[in-house]
Amino acid sequence: MTESLHTDPDFSFLGKKIMEINSAIFKAEADQLLLPNNVISTLRVDVKGNIWFFSSCQKNVTPIYNTDFYSRLDYFNKEKSTRITVFGPAQIVPEMEAPDFVFGNVPASLAERQVLLVRFKIEKAECYNLGRDEDDPWLQKLKANFQYWLFTGSGETRKLTFDLTK
Repeated sequence: MTESLHTDPDFSFLGKKIMEINSAIFKAEADQLLLPNNVISTLRVDVKGNIWFFSSCQKNVTPIYNTDFYSRLDYFNKEKSTRITVFGPAQIVPEMEAPDFVFGNVPASLAERQVLLVRFKIEKAECYNLGRDEDDPWLQKLKANFQYWLFTGSGETRKLTFDLTK
């Protein structure tokens, strides 16, 4: 019997830390007339490494669906001096294709409110001063410590980098 190495990344620790901070500055590297830099609130981080949120858009602009554009999210907690910067492709999701968990958070009409649902795929994340939670289960602490040991550069003790592009 052969065992295969599970290669899918585990986003539980990073997703939990992102949801704790919740608010971020969204910066699209694409046409800024469509999606300006703005502050977003995270709806969810799923197990596949997607971050879901609403972003404001400009009036009288038709969004381009099903096209990825590179962007970044900057999360910061001033009290704990915790910072997470996430890089990756984002995609505008049409209102009729929104996942079930979004429906409780959907404004009356996305077009009327001038917001768009965005799915952001985590490719790289740089984390500073994340710390560990005492109430985490021991298996989660073990995974987090292993990821910290695996992804931390030599000599950097407070920075954690997840890079899925390699």
